Amino acid sequence: TSEAAGDPVALKTTGVFEQSKTSAQAWAVGDLVYLNTGTGVVSNASASGLVLVGVATEVAANPSAVGRLRLNGVSAPAAVP
Repeated sequence: TSEAAGDPVALKTTGVFEQSKTSAQAWAVGDLVYLNTGTGVVSNASASGLVLVGVATEVAANPSAVGRLRLNGVSAPAAVP
């Protein structure tokens, strides 16, 4: 966000959202989805430094630019070791 440090912000930590995904991946419903915090792109492949943010709610083809996922409700999740 662009809010000043310490200012309150409204965040959505649950719900279903469409997000840019790694195009060369196929997703199945229920796949765990991880966020690359540097690029904002989500992936269904766990890797060091990615953050688990939710699960796929729809099938996404390979290739496809976006996927739909349900956020897991964690506002500050830890990165995959």
